[in-house]
Amino acid sequence: MRKTSAIDQVKYNRVEQELGLIFKDELQKIIFKGLKGTGKKREYIDSIIEQRNDPYSVVEEVLNTYLLPGE
Repeated sequence: MRKTSAIDQVKYNRVEQELGLIFKDELQKIIFKGLKGTGKKREYIDSIIEQRNDPYSVVEEVLNTYLLPGE
């Protein structure tokens, strides 16, 4: 019984990790598609390079603007 439980936990962890990677990839596609043609992606990158912003602040702004408006 213990062996099955350990195997099930390993399977669960693997699937959970795969889902996390898929969510990350899909969200990245959605965000970059939303930024395409706006010039905002370049602005965000430049602001990080020039140390006017940090990556976490940019991500927060993007999420609030494109994925979580009104929250």
